[in-house]
Amino acid sequence: MTHRLDMASHLARQLAAQQVNLLVVLVPDKARVYADQLSDGAYPAWNADRYARVLKGLQSRQIAVLDVWQAFEQAKPQAQSQPLYYRTDTHWNQAGAALTSQAVARRVRSGAAPDWPVTQFVSDSQAPAAERVGDLLNMMGLAPVSNWLRPGPDTEATVTTRKQQGAGGSGGAGLFGDVNVPVVLAGTSYSMRANFHGYLQAALEAEVLNVAKDGGGFLQSIQAYLNDDAFKASPPKLLIWEIPERMFDQPLTDQELALSSALGRGQ
Repeated sequence: MTHRLDMASHLARQLAAQQVNLLVVLVPDKARVYADQLSDGAYPAWNADRYARVLKGLQSRQIAVLDVWQAFEQAKPQAQSQPLYYRTDTHWNQAGAALTSQAVARRVRSGAAPDWPVTQFVSDSQAPAAERVGDLLNMMGLAPVSNWLRPGPDTEATVTTRKQQGAGGSGGAGLFGDVNVPVVLAGTSYSMRANFHGYLQAALEAEVLNVAKDGGGFLQSIQAYLNDDAFKASPPKLLIWEIPERMFDQPLTDQELALSSALGRGQ
């Protein structure tokens, strides 16, 4: 955890030197948010303080971070009939993604006024709702099993978000597409589920380039973007880095060990 917090601090300083603001979106475990629904009514003791430790570690390193767990806790009393995560999946659902995007926008606007042109977006729902097989069913080997032999799948109508007709666009292209967008979203599969990218654009009223990766781990998506010509040619105003809390205490990858070693040498 300490190694990863230090790596995040190093990246934050690199970005600040290029006038890029960084906002970490710290995603809590589904089991943490709904600990009262676990069999013993409590989140496992061995990870009980992980979220708080990561949050404190980021804040102590002067890294701007959005406390998504707090936002979810504040919303839960008003959202009893609308869960924030899929029932058969570890990811947030559309309600959770929309709530998080709104919290991001409030955090961004709590500081100086965003330095980008306003772009309006509209979201459309594609009825009817369809079944979606969650990753928990895949992990349990129940994806191909009939519904009556497993927890029923979630049902959801696909939502897509698009720019309103006549809204201006960004120009230029690279490996990651448009390079002149004001906001970039890096992260994991959370940023690729439940229309989080679309909701984020609508909430921020800004075009957002999504460079997140499925199975992106801690560093993969953000490192790939920072090494691409798209970033070098035209850095964004804001880089939003979505990170699930569980990423912070997993074993370090070879890539992370190399970067950690380099940081230890002051590079």
